[in-house]
Amino acid sequence: MLCEVGANIGIFTIYAAKNGVNVVSVEPSFTNLEILHRNIILNKLNEYVSVIPLGLGNKTSLETYFLSLSNLTWGGAHNSVGINIGYDGKPLVNPV
Repeated sequence: MLCEVGANIGIFTIYAAKNGVNVVSVEPSFTNLEILHRNIILNKLNEYVSVIPLGLGNKTSLETYFLSLSNLTWGGAHNSVGINIGYDGKPLVNPV
């Protein structure tokens, strides 16, 4: 069993599942979840992959999920949980 946290569109998930490994893919981004599910279905890997549409952290809490509206694309990874700062150190625009 493999757990891919922050699966994005599932590159490692698909690779592992194609090699017969059972995978739990964790991904909070709704735009990436669509592509992740499509990749699983297109590769006929439904029996090998379980998807958890949540973020994981080192504590139990509800946090704000911030999106970068300027980079809101399918397959993007420019989001943040709990803190309104993106990968580039600049504030993200829209809390969801």
